[in-house]
Amino acid sequence: MRINDYEANRLRLLKAIRRTEPVARTQLVQMTGLAAGTISETTAELVQNLILIEEKAMTAGSGRPRIHLRLNPDAAYVVGAMLLPFAGLDVCIVNLRGDRLYSQKVELTRADSLPDLAEHLARLIEQVIVESPFAKDTIHSVGLGLPALVNSAKGTLHWMQTYPIQPFAMAEVMSRYLSLPVKIDSGANIIARAEHWFGDSLEMDDFCLMVLGWGTSLAQYADGMLWSGSSGLNPEFAHTKVVFENGRLCTCGATGCLVAYSGIHGIVSQVCEARGIDVPDFAHLNAMFDEIAQDARKAEPVASKAFARAGQFLGTAMSNHVNFWNPKRIIFLCDNESLAGLLALPVRAALQQNSLPTFSGQATIEFRVISEEQYSKGAAALVLEQLYRVPKTKEAARISDLAAQELSRTARVALAKLIQL
Repeated sequence: MRINDYEANRLRLLKAIRRTEPVARTQLVQMTGLAAGTISETTAELVQNLILIEEKAMTAGSGRPRIHLRLNPDAAYVVGAMLLPFAGLDVCIVNLRGDRLYSQKVELTRADSLPDLAEHLARLIEQVIVESPFAKDTIHSVGLGLPALVNSAKGTLHWMQTYPIQPFAMAEVMSRYLSLPVKIDSGANIIARAEHWFGDSLEMDDFCLMVLGWGTSLAQYADGMLWSGSSGLNPEFAHTKVVFENGRLCTCGATGCLVAYSGIHGIVSQVCEARGIDVPDFAHLNAMFDEIAQDARKAEPVASKAFARAGQFLGTAMSNHVNFWNPKRIIFLCDNESLAGLLALPVRAALQQNSLPTFSGQATIEFRVISEEQYSKGAAALVLEQLYRVPKTKEAARISDLAAQELSRTARVALAKLIQL
């Protein structure tokens, strides 16, 4: 969804400063492509609101020292959290620069309904904040990643497996419990933000990221912004159709979807059906997948065929995306080494075979394993991005108040130390 020019300029400036601080205003003109007047006006406001700090840089000559800008890391703290199925809730607290200052993983019990889940998640996040070294009044907002179809702009959860398919105002309900602003997004978008803000794609504004785990999901960065549909919904690449006749039944109710063949659940289901055994429940799915992966490495026919088909369908579906988007970089982030190792070759082959010759080979392709901390860091980036581009409203005043409180607290500590001396 499009943001206005003021927000876009502010976001571009702060991200550039974060990447290269300390930096002079004159350098920002070349780095961002923004007009000098725009940079001067925007940075002056950010300095006034205590989001940026000016510092003098010594020069070799006798002229006036140059003024450099850097982020005030203590201007605000945000919470990032990711709901990981059967693995609990991963929570972290980061500062305005994105430094991970505190983290905790908490167990999660099954909630019978989405309202119960919202309350449970809010209580757990509240518990982490209380147990952290940060006072709640220094926390600006909370970002939450969910393995679900969500409208991030409206904070609405539309579909999450094992719950009814119906819109639910997850962010609003959690915000009431926490008395803090809450933003939500899908798991793939969260991981893409982690990659863009903290990972190897820090300097990249255009890349495609595919998350391979129990299912398959995709996120696309274009011109430094995460792409979403006109209504704010995240892309559901998992439900791209790859088989048009007699396709496998998908959890969405349709048939022939990519995820029915290429995720952990799809691979396990195919092998179990071929062997005439029951598909295990979700709690035991990973253990069965590990056994099937071992069989595939030994060239066992049924397991090998399932991985080959998964890679072929995944690469073919991605080639359609390549033909449409022409991404500069394609990153496959996998839940485990087996997915990365066994799918890489068939995916690359299908991509090469089905992409237009003009596009084939232009994008760099890599397979990596996801680190769990990427989820919570990406959730933190979700609210950092919102905070970086926040317009001139009372929200900006709240950030200034938080920064002033933190500076006042720091000054009191310093004064106490002087008195002791």
